[in-house]
Amino acid sequence: MKLVVYADSPHRARPVSAWARTLLKLGPGEVVIPLVRDPSEMEETAADLIRGELRGEAGARVALERGDGERPEEAILQAASRLGADVAVVSPAERRGLARLLRGSMVARVVGGASCSVLVVKEGEIPPRRILACVSGSRRSLTNVRAAARLGVALDAEVTIVMVLSQLPVGHEREEEPHDSFLKSDHPLAVHVRTAEELLRRLGARGGVRVRKGLVVDEILDEMEVPGHDLMVLGTHRAEDYDPMYEDLTSELVGRTARSALVIGVPELPLGAGL
Repeated sequence: MKLVVYADSPHRARPVSAWARTLLKLGPGEVVIPLVRDPSEMEETAADLIRGELRGEAGARVALERGDGERPEEAILQAASRLGADVAVVSPAERRGLARLLRGSMVARVVGGASCSVLVVKEGEIPPRRILACVSGSRRSLTNVRAAARLGVALDAEVTIVMVLSQLPVGHEREEEPHDSFLKSDHPLAVHVRTAEELLRRLGARGGVRVRKGLVVDEILDEMEVPGHDLMVLGTHRAEDYDPMYEDLTSELVGRTARSALVIGVPELPLGAGL
């Protein structure tokens, strides 16, 4: 497991380190902690804290790497590219007001620019007890289910697959009709959800499926709170059969959720078939 791990302050460094340690237990490997060309004292302190906490992980090689850019997203993307990273584990940058207006969202730039998976560390237990895997109508979204299922098995976490329908397909539009009837239908989206659930079971994860109706972002954020998920797994779906609408929603979901979010990149996480 090759990780790029970044936080811009000591208090954000601790949960980031906790997540990095969790991932290293699934596949010990190499860790790079990127720094900008002229880091602040808080960034240097955070990097030293992360390095100190990860050095004790068995089999992990940990190194600081100073980039040639001024922004953390540049340092993170450069480090991820050079390392051939599997996951970039980052906390949101503490940008407010004019700084955010001028420089934009660090997380959005990392998610949009990285080919590896990106774990954005926010609230939620570490390791997670409950994982929410988001699926769209794209075949690519099954990669979210695979990653969530393998994490669920390895971390003994419950996995819920959620699909949001902006409106029920023709023949299932009556408000009082339960979504169970939709799931049993031969509609392509229903078949897709059943395939996702079968994949979850085949990989040995415990959990189930939820189909919701409404605005995609609002419904997923609401599902995160019931019964209180610790991690959202979703994708940018940058693949041949991607769902453009869902890709546009990824940054909004990651930005608005209060819990940690794992955006699955291309290629998938190296969580072997044994997990």
